[in-house]
Formats: sequence, structure tokens, C-alpha cells
Amino acid sequence: EGELEISLTAYYPAGSQPSAAGRIRLRWDQELTAIDLALRPQPSFSVSGRVIDGATGGPCGSCIVQAHQADEIFGRRSVKALGGSYRVRGLLPGAYRIKVEKPGSNAYSSRLVHVVNQNLQAVDIVVGVEHSLSGRVVLESPPAGLEQQKTAMDIVLRAGFQDDETARVKPDLSFEAQGLSAVSYRVILEDTPEGAYFKTMRLGGRDLPAPDIEVPDQGSISQLEVVLAFDSATLSGTVKPARLASVFLFPQENQSPYLVERSTDTDPSGNFSLTAIAPGSYAVFAVPRSMAVEVSDPDVRRRLESYSKSLRLDRNAKATIELVTAPDSDLP
Repeated sequence: EGELEISLTAYYPAGSQPSAAGRIRLRWDQELTAIDLALRPQPSFSVSGRVIDGATGGPCGSCIVQAHQADEIFGRRSVKALGGSYRVRGLLPGAYRIKVEKPGSNAYSSRLVHVVNQNLQAVDIVVGVEHSLSGRVVLESPPAGLEQQKTAMDIVLRAGFQDDETARVKPDLSFEAQGLSAVSYRVILEDTPEGAYFKTMRLGGRDLPAPDIEVPDQGSISQLEVVLAFDSATLSGTVKPARLASVFLFPQENQSPYLVERSTDTDPSGNFSLTAIAPGSYAVFAVPRSMAVEVSDPDVRRRLESYSKSLRLDRNAKATIELVTAPDSDLP
């Protein structure tokens, strides 16, 4: 009780981390053989510590501890923190997220730990304390008069395993979110001004590498700057043959995490337009609007590569493009 063992997992062909997994393509009426996996003995380590109930200051014996590799989206396991203590064993070197839930209170907390070559001890986690996040939206080179207008923007904080938290941006461009858990949130902006895009976030004068913010289990975050820029690009064009289609714009690999996918529908003449695009490199393609296609699946996008076009959109660019709609026979 109180111990959680993570089974070592091998990813084809010989990876120990999800990021090292190879892909295989299985086509109709095909048999694949020799899909061999290499299992290599490796030393493993543990992470241990206490779970503290922030409301009482004592151990949280009923709290549930969950651990998973930081880039893994499956295979999560959990155990009850017996007597307020926990120990997670069987960890290979890498980044792991230790998450704690206090049953019946919707209170969460987590720690991101990096296992290198030794056991980690005294990784204590406080749960049940509400935190806050505050800051302001910074408008970079806005159109004349925009700063004096009232805004209707929202800051959405998404943790993935709980309901979104939303903070309304006030007329002075400040915002504050109360009652947060000590977890990692993805920051999303809604109802941004026309022509604006989410450029970056700054904390303590330093640009954050991604639109993610880690709320510490002890303390809150203030003076976060969410930067909106107005030197966005515009993409318009036509789809051939002229038909009702959906157009998708995806950031290419190794682009800034602040770049997001975009989509729009054509008009009956096959024309489309996308505005407020963050500068960067993208792939764009079109599929029939009547088809239900999971375009966020990398394998699906690979099948559509022959119908996609790559383009670089610089600041203030106004680009046009002509696309060929992927035929129904080539869609999954």
C-alpha cells in the first residue's frame, strides 16, 4: 500500500520513451512480419515523498497519487497515499509528472520531476490549497485607438483532466484567476481583437517557451504577461474543383508551440480566407466538407501530403494559394 510500480515499456523498435516510438504502416491486404521489439535491461529508480493536506497541514491518507511519463498520453496508474506517503518505483531516466487528487474536493496538485541516475526522495506535494494566477495582456503595436476600446477577451486555463478555468480580461487589460490547483495549465485566448494573434508569454521578463504555466504547490503566480501581436498574416485562395470544402492550416514540425492549427470552409465557388495567422511555416490542404476526417491524426495528414502545400507566412504577409481537394477515395 502506498507504493506504485510502473512497468517498463518498450516502444517499437527499441525505444524506452514514447517519443522514441517508431511507426509502422499497415495497408489493406498486407501482412507485416518481423516487427521485433528489443527489451534491454536498464537500471530503474524511484520517486518518494509525502502528500500534505493543505487544509489541515497534516498527511492526506485518502489522496490518490498518479504518475506518468511527461510525454505519455496513456498507461497512467494510481495508488492511495497510505499514511500520507507514496513511492513510485520502476522509473527509467526521464521526465515524469506526479499528480495528486484529494477525493471529494476537486482539488489537484502535481510536480514535474526529472529522474537522472538516482532515486528522488522528499518530493512532497501539498494538495487542497487554492492558488491564483494574475497578470495583464500586452498589445504589441496595436492599431490606433484599440487600447482605449473595451475588450471582451477571456483567458482560458486548461489542465486536461479537469474543467477549464476562465478569467475575463478587464478594460485595463489585467486578469486574475482564483481557486486554481497546483498543476500545469495550457493558456488559451478567446475573443481576441481583429487581426491579433497570441505571440508569447512572459514571466519575470523572460519569454516562456510554450503557452503553458506551472502553478506551484506553494504560492501563486503574478505579473504574467500574455502578448498579443498585430503583424499577423492573411491567407486566401481557391479550391479546385469548385465545391464545398474544408481547408486546414497546420504548423509544420519544429515550429513555435504558440502556432496553432486553423480551419475554415469555402464558399460555393471554392473561395476561402484565413486571417490573424501567426507568422511561421505551415502546411495547408482541403478535404470535402461532407467527409468526417480526423485531420489532427498525423497518419491522416501524411496520407494527404500529396494534396497539401507548404508555405512560409511572414509578418504582415498577404498570400494566395490554389488547392486541389483530396478525393474521397484517398481519405481514411
